[in-house]
Amino acid sequence: MVGISFIKSVGLKSKVLQKTVNLSLSVIIGASGLAAAIPFLFSQSAMAANTPSIVYDATSSSLPPNVASVGFQATSTSEFGDYVHLGGTDRALRTVTVTMSDWGLFSDYSSDVRYSGNNANWTYPLTLNVYSNHLGLNGAPDTLLATKTQTATIPWRPAADPTCSNPTAYRSTSDNNCYSGVAFNVTFNLASSNAMLPNDVIIGVAYNTQSYGAVPEGVPGPYNSLNVGAPNGQLASSGTDDNADNVFWNTSHAGFYADGGTAGVGIFREDTNWTPNGTAAFQITAAPATVPDSSGNATVDNTTPTVLIASSSQAVNITVADGTTNAGVDYSALKSTATQATIPQTTISSSAATVSIPATQVTASSPTWDGIVNAPTILANSSVSIGSDKTVATVIDVGAGDISLTFNNAVRLLIPGQAGKLAGFVRGGNFTAITTTCTTDSQSWADTNLPSGGDCYANAGSDLVIWTKHFTTFVTYTQTQQAAAATSTTKTNSYTVVSGDTMSEIAAKFGLTLAQLEALNPTAGHPAGNFSLILPGDVLSVGGAVVTASTSAAAQNSTPEQSTTPKVLGESNSPLSTTTKTSAAGLVTAKVTNNHTWYWWATTTAFVLVVLGGGSYYYILRKKA
Repeated sequence: MVGISFIKSVGLKSKVLQKTVNLSLSVIIGASGLAAAIPFLFSQSAMAANTPSIVYDATSSSLPPNVASVGFQATSTSEFGDYVHLGGTDRALRTVTVTMSDWGLFSDYSSDVRYSGNNANWTYPLTLNVYSNHLGLNGAPDTLLATKTQTATIPWRPAADPTCSNPTAYRSTSDNNCYSGVAFNVTFNLASSNAMLPNDVIIGVAYNTQSYGAVPEGVPGPYNSLNVGAPNGQLASSGTDDNADNVFWNTSHAGFYADGGTAGVGIFREDTNWTPNGTAAFQITAAPATVPDSSGNATVDNTTPTVLIASSSQAVNITVADGTTNAGVDYSALKSTATQATIPQTTISSSAATVSIPATQVTASSPTWDGIVNAPTILANSSVSIGSDKTVATVIDVGAGDISLTFNNAVRLLIPGQAGKLAGFVRGGNFTAITTTCTTDSQSWADTNLPSGGDCYANAGSDLVIWTKHFTTFVTYTQTQQAAAATSTTKTNSYTVVSGDTMSEIAAKFGLTLAQLEALNPTAGHPAGNFSLILPGDVLSVGGAVVTASTSAAAQNSTPEQSTTPKVLGESNSPLSTTTKTSAAGLVTAKVTNNHTWYWWATTTAFVLVVLGGGSYYYILRKKA
């Protein structure tokens, strides 16, 4: 079917203009016809026990033989969709159904080995995208809430009927009218995405053709005759179309956009002048979502694992039932931008941990954040690598996976039964020890004393408390260290990196500042100069540093008692001078750079230096003269 025109009607005041572009393998917007047809639906997997409802519907209750539609190959299209307002209150996404039209004839591809074996239908992968209504650069939606690619079963259209006025059309047996395409439905099951929908969403359908799409096929095929439905004068029976004159469209042909491509070409963005075809044929179903009661309380379980928060002023208390997987709190309705939301005071209680979030602003590291904060989840100890000299006690993941979440105010994480352990966190596979001890277990102290993205930890009875201004994977652990016996000192010029080492820890180990170690090794790191990434086997210069080693020590797991730290008698922003060291009586504390703390004890027979840095303790004993 070559040389068919793509017609887009443009309404200007009382006049109706038609822009006609002669293209091959196209579609005419304006096909008519009613009555029953043959819907082709994908079987859906088992869904949650709560029954979903239709929250948006712009499909026909009785599928007609064909609908007006947009051909991707003919219009240089990669994605086509619409901006819609959802009805009802159900927001846990379940399915999206799209009405499409196929103009492909089996006779055109009967000799193609890809299709020759089935004269009833053919199969092809289609992608359904659900976006929030937040628009970024060039007016394109910048937050993907859910996506699903699945292989659709697509009917061949019937053979041409010579009695039709258009000799290439077929005659429908349902209404005896002639059509160029056959309508069918595709249902995408998105329940596994666990997506919670805001009230407004943008739906897009994407697939490849010979010349267009994310990965063009490069050869002819029936996909060149595949179209997405945009029926004439279609009205939504549930929910509403944001603007029946507008659609969202990604075409690489500037002239097809109403603005001539001024706002960008090849971008999935809003386009105007689509009346009467500005409502794409989509249906969306969603299941009930848990919402807080009038007192702000809610419980989530495997039936409804997500609680939807719609108010930034009501404090909420969320209980996660034992055994619940993928539990989360959905703040998408409170997002002011793609990366920020102002959220209410929230307490999440689970067997893994109790999280206390104050009313605050949360900022995500990526605009793809869907607004959901995952409830604390216990992961396997083997899921993290923190170094051979450390033993993992507990791993708890909280937040948004690989997307970093930071908070303007500190958040309290209480981990049961972990008192006396050390704490750290893992992000992107890299472990960082938390080296700051919380002086006071209070919101005001943590807000004031923790820097942006900072953390501290402290014991609270038999539990461990972490105050933090970011969410990630947190770890409690014990440190393997040497019990001091006889010691010896040697000088060394180099050090070979082992698993778990960081530049800060190595610097502390050899009595250097981080800046000194970096200056000694300007080409260290991967790539050179990236000191945050060093690998086992790397050799670093330590400039002839003195190394103190035990000659008869046995390795043991130990965790320093936080509550027995002696009274601080002195404080300095630089290492203690020789004079101070030799004249000190009792304990003197000096705070040095890179979050290392040096403790000196002076006794009648020796000085004892304890260095805390990067979660590791080092002991140096020196006999008094």
